[in-house]
Amino acid sequence: MHNLKKYIPRLNLRQAWLFMGLLMSMLYVGPNANADDAAALSSLQNWLGISQAAQADFAFGNRGRGRGLIAGRDFAKGEEIMRIPQRYLFTVSKAKQHPKAKLVSKVWNQVHGNSIISWAVSWGLDAFWQPYLDLMPNLDDCALLFTQAEREKYIKPLSFYTKYEQWRSGVVADYHRLCAALPAEEREGLPTEETFLRNRALAASRVFSVAAPGKSEAGLVPYVDLLNHDVPENCTWGYNDKEKAFLVTCTKPIKAGEEVLDTYGRTKTNYKMWRNYGFTHPEHPNHTVDIPSTRQAFTKKMADLAGLIAKARQEQLPTKTQPLLLLWEHEHKVLAAAYKKLPLWKKIQPKHCLMLVGFLLLLVLLYWQRRQRSRKRR
Repeated sequence: MHNLKKYIPRLNLRQAWLFMGLLMSMLYVGPNANADDAAALSSLQNWLGISQAAQADFAFGNRGRGRGLIAGRDFAKGEEIMRIPQRYLFTVSKAKQHPKAKLVSKVWNQVHGNSIISWAVSWGLDAFWQPYLDLMPNLDDCALLFTQAEREKYIKPLSFYTKYEQWRSGVVADYHRLCAALPAEEREGLPTEETFLRNRALAASRVFSVAAPGKSEAGLVPYVDLLNHDVPENCTWGYNDKEKAFLVTCTKPIKAGEEVLDTYGRTKTNYKMWRNYGFTHPEHPNHTVDIPSTRQAFTKKMADLAGLIAKARQEQLPTKTQPLLLLWEHEHKVLAAAYKKLPLWKKIQPKHCLMLVGFLLLLVLLYWQRRQRSRKRR
């Protein structure tokens, strides 16, 4: 061991801090933080005009919530940690300036603002936005891309199924309304419905309010939309009309190595969290459960949910259904509690009736046999 000392370098204080920083940056790297992501993040930061020194404030990492932003240094409570100038916000107003969006202006008031953003993105944006688009995820498991068969199998047992189908139908109707408004000679290269739905899911999961108080404007906010959700969060955001920028500030001290977290809405139900963002959260309120009016519907619904829960726990279902497990468990728990409160006559099933008839027939048979024995003795 004594001879090993000559191989161990002596570090001054500055070198020691750099060495510790290197170790910490290695810890930041998670399963989703690959070299391509890191390069795309650097490209985005350069596009936004973030200085090289400030770029080290954040790195990609995974703390169990998927790819997110990890603090590269300590942040103080109330400190401004992000500033996105207005020119980098892709708002509904900017989407309306897209050549293909201008052609359908007569239906702007008939479709959702997110659908206008999705329409523009589906046709393709100019090269200015490419550093932002390079970091967009591929939402194969979003709520809008469940097939008809998947919806009937995995979502229909849930109480919000009708509400969900109405919402999805409205999004699909927006697409067809925009397509119908487009002049026939401009339809070459028309985006498919699936492409539109995918971009509509992106818009729903990443859109912010980017207007001054009292005004209404929504849009995509590069960099800020990389923040993951949790309750409680450690930062807050808002558009500053005076600064003409979207600002993010800390609501509590954040230490280097901790994930910077936003909230996507504390009071949103898990149904809306899954619908808009593709995940559920145990700290969020759950949806209202409809209690079936008939015994047959009651028992069928409980059996369907129990089957889905069992398969999900055994990992026998597609990955896209994982966020639904919490919703299935919640609904099954509520139904089980309601079932205990049902009057006895409502709990009687056909098999119970058959068992009772069988039991009565057995009693009659035993009674008849006893009478026969009594007669023989006489």
